[in-house]
Amino acid sequence: MNNLLPVFLSFLIAGTKLIRVPVFLYFLSVEEYSNFIYYLFIFGLFVAFEQMISSIVINAFSNEKNLKKLPRALNKELNFTLFLFQFLSTILLLTNNNFIQGYSINTIFLFICFLNLSLWAYCKIIYYISALEVNGHIIQNRFFKLANELIFLCLSIILLSVNSDITSAIMSFTVASLLIYFIARKSLSFFKITIIDAHEIIDADKYIKNYWSQLSIQGTTVLARSIPMLVLAYIGNAEQIAFYFIAAQLYQIGPLILFPILTAQYPNLRVRGSSYDKAFIKVSILTILIITLCYLGLFFNMPWIIDIWTDGKLIIDFKLLLFLNIISIVAVIHIAFKYFSTAKNMSNLLIKCYGYSAFIALLIAFYIYIYLSFLDAVFIFSIAFEIIAIIYIFITLKNKYSKI
Repeated sequence: MNNLLPVFLSFLIAGTKLIRVPVFLYFLSVEEYSNFIYYLFIFGLFVAFEQMISSIVINAFSNEKNLKKLPRALNKELNFTLFLFQFLSTILLLTNNNFIQGYSINTIFLFICFLNLSLWAYCKIIYYISALEVNGHIIQNRFFKLANELIFLCLSIILLSVNSDITSAIMSFTVASLLIYFIARKSLSFFKITIIDAHEIIDADKYIKNYWSQLSIQGTTVLARSIPMLVLAYIGNAEQIAFYFIAAQLYQIGPLILFPILTAQYPNLRVRGSSYDKAFIKVSILTILIITLCYLGLFFNMPWIIDIWTDGKLIIDFKLLLFLNIISIVAVIHIAFKYFSTAKNMSNLLIKCYGYSAFIALLIAFYIYIYLSFLDAVFIFSIAFEIIAIIYIFITLKNKYSKI
C-alpha cells in the first residue's frame, strides 16, 4: 500500500497538469499559451535535476543522523548550481524572439524576476523534502507537488478571470511555488527536524566530487532530451510549439509513474547489493511495459484527445508526435538503467559513456541533416543519444555483473 500511494498521487499530479491545458487555452490565445509553456519548460529544465540533487542531499543527511553536520561545502555547491540555472534560464528567456518581440522590456524583466524567484523556491523545497525523507516522511514529497499544482491552478483561474494575459499565469505559478516553500519549511518545525551547518567540513571532497560527476551526467541527458523542445521553440510556429509541449505533458505520465517506484527500490539496491539486483530488474521491466502501453495508447488516441482537450484550436503534427513517442519510450528505459548504474557507484563510467554517446549521436544527426532537415536531425540526435547510452551501459553492466 505504501508503494502504491506515491504512484496514485503521481497520477493525481499528472491529472491536475492536464486540467491546466483547457483552462489556459480558454483564457489565453494559442500564441500566448505557447509562450507560457515555453516559460514552464525553462523552469522544468531545473526540475529535471531534482532526483539527482535530492539523492545527493539525502546521502549527505543519511551519513549525519541528526542532520547537524551537513558539510558547508555541499551547501555552497547547491547555491552555485542555483545561480547557474538562474543565469541559463535568464539567457534562454532573453534570446527567445517570441518574448523579445511580443513584450516590453519592463514586462520581460518582470518575467525574469518571477522565474528566478521560482527557481530559488524550488531549490529550497528540494532541500527540505530531502530532510523529511531521511526522517521517514517520504510521502510528503508527492503531497507538496500535488498541493503546488492545485494552488497554481486555482490562483490562475482567479487571476486570469481578472486579467487574461500571460503575466497573470506567471504570477500564479510564482506565488504557488513560494507558498509551497513556506509550507515545506514549516513542516520541518512540525516534525521537529533541524538542519544546522557544521563548522567543520566533513568529507567535503567526497561530496563535491560525487555531486559534480552526477550533475554532469544529468546535465548531458537533460540537454540531449531537451534539445528538440529548445530548437522547436526557436524555429517552430506557435501551433507546433503549443501542440508539442501539450503532447509532452501527456507523456510526462511515464516518469511520474517510474520515479516513485524506482526511488522506493533505490535504498535496497544500495544496501542489499547484488542480492536485490534481480528484484530491481523485474520491477523495472514490468513498470516500463506498463508505461509503454500507456504511451502507445496516447499515440493512437492523440487526435481526438487534442481535439477535445483544446476545443479544436490545435492541429496534430504526426511527425512530431511520432518522434515524441519514440523518445519517451527510450527515455524511460534509459532512466531505469541510469538508476541501477548510479546505485552501483558507476558515475565516472557514465561520464565516459555519455561522451561517446553524444559524439556518435552527433555524427548520425549530421548525416540526417544532409539528407532531410535540421529539425529531423535534432530529433534523431536525441533518440540516438538515448539508445547508444543504453547499449553502452548494458554492455558495461553485463561485463561487470555477468551473473545478472
